[in-house]
Amino acid sequence: MIRTCGSFDAVMDFDRLLAEPARPMRLLPTFDCGDRLHPGDAGNKAMADAIDLDTLLGDAP
Repeated sequence: MIRTCGSFDAVMDFDRLLAEPARPMRLLPTFDCGDRLHPGDAGNKAMADAIDLDTLLGDAP
C-alpha cells in the first residue's frame, strides 16, 4: 500500500480526507459529484485546501 510502504517521504491521503467515516469505502455525499466515485467541486476544494503549500514547495524561490 502506498500509505504504509515506506517508499515515500509523505503521502497526501485524499481517499481518507473525502471518505465517509462510518463507511470509509464511500465518498462523503458532500464531496461526491453524483456518481459515488469521483469528487465534485466541494471535494476538489477540500483536496486543494488540504495541501500545505509551504511544506510542498519547501524553500522554492
